[in-house]
Amino acid sequence: MFCKNYNILKTSRQWNNIGVETVALKVDKTLGKLKLYRNSLKITQEIQENPSLLPPDYNFLAVILSNSPIICLDIEGNPGSVDNFMRILDENELKIEHFLAERTMGGGIHLYFRRNLSTPSSNIYGGIKENIYFDVLSSGKCFTSPSHLGERSYSFKGISIFDIKDVMDIPEYPQVLDFLMDK
Repeated sequence: MFCKNYNILKTSRQWNNIGVETVALKVDKTLGKLKLYRNSLKITQEIQENPSLLPPDYNFLAVILSNSPIICLDIEGNPGSVDNFMRILDENELKIEHFLAERTMGGGIHLYFRRNLSTPSSNIYGGIKENIYFDVLSSGKCFTSPSHLGERSYSFKGISIFDIKDVMDIPEYPQVLDFLMDK
């Protein structure tokens, strides 16, 4: 039997395999970059084994960053923000294709990194450096592929979670990007 949320469950399983919990949500609409959702449901082994327990109208997947081995650098889709970030990567001979990264619904980028001693323990919201608009997320939820609303969706870019077999396959936060965390 085909499950409408097959891709959410398949992706959730991959995140769970590297030690990251996930939840499914029903997002009805967005308000700017905010997603208005209700009824977050942790994806458990029971749901994986019985997909009918996940309501068919749940359209978003989120990774739980609290107590996980990863953080997310969220580059916002503001004009010039992604281009300026990509320029810094290029200047430092870093390629987006070498990172676990995804395009967000708003035209931004999520990059996932393994935690290290220099990564923050609390979220940094509304950062602006060198015309790069960003958040550094280390706790709470972070929406991820295959989340979708209408025609807009998150999609992996370069390395996807399906290329990751172990959390050690995810690079640590690059030192060259530490300037984004300076107060």
